[in-house]
Amino acid sequence: MVVNGHIYFNNEVIKIRYDLLNNQKRLQDYREAQLFDYCTDVLQLDKDEFAETDMPVVENLSQRLIYIIKNRVTLGVKRVVIMPFLHIRSILMRALRPSQEYFSTIVERKSGNNYIKEYLTVNITEHKVNAFNQKGF
Repeated sequence: MVVNGHIYFNNEVIKIRYDLLNNQKRLQDYREAQLFDYCTDVLQLDKDEFAETDMPVVENLSQRLIYIIKNRVTLGVKRVVIMPFLHIRSILMRALRPSQEYFSTIVERKSGNNYIKEYLTVNITEHKVNAFNQKGF
């Protein structure tokens, strides 16, 4: 997915250099390495971890990315990583209250030609993620 000139996929990001594309020079005068900045291993993963396919999930409202990290052996969810878009310099997340062990957010994703809004809750202490949409749990 492309967000503000950054292509996010799995554990990699490619920054598109729009400043060069908008320049007066011809596109043919640039090499690929000049037009794209490649960032690999954005997340620090252990050897037994991998980012779920089709990650990250984009949460546009608060400009965050949600990664589900799985165990290579059991293929079970090991943890959830939430981080801001790379072009954002702050993390926008509601603070947890003492009586609250989870936080929630709304995620909008494309399904075919439609956009589906899902309500995600992440339980920090139990390492659980629940997703609700118009069709239920």
